[in-house]
Amino acid sequence: MMGLPPAEAEDAAQEVLAVAIRKIDQCREEQGLKPWLFRITKHIVANARRKAWFRRGVLKGDPPEPAFDPGSIPSRESELSVRRCLSLLPAKQQEVLILSDVEGHTREEVAEILGIPAGTVASRLRLARRGFLKEWERSSFIATGRPTPNSNP
Repeated sequence: MMGLPPAEAEDAAQEVLAVAIRKIDQCREEQGLKPWLFRITKHIVANARRKAWFRRGVLKGDPPEPAFDPGSIPSRESELSVRRCLSLLPAKQQEVLILSDVEGHTREEVAEILGIPAGTVASRLRLARRGFLKEWERSSFIATGRPTPNSNP
């Protein structure tokens, strides 16, 4: 959910574990394992995105693989719409929205993982949800030519 297709996400997960094993002595006990692993993951995913961008832009790669089981969402178009709406949010809002609403972490857990105050998490989450909904409604309007029931005329 951090913007990688499933095959690349699996590779990134393996790389996170390899880096974590090599650098475990750098994890300070007071810092916590979860935030430390999240920072490693964030760095590796950013590198993977840059590589993917290069492949798509220069090498004209294939379209992304679905991130979900085929039966878990209505269509490929819906999945791509979700990914597009997420990608339009600022990175800090994406992180909070994914950790909270997708992965199911509490506000306090997200704060610990990201190393920010819980109030900041709440603020970013509120903005992320609002921004995601706005983009979702806009993409629905573009697709159908009709406003969604929740959108303002």
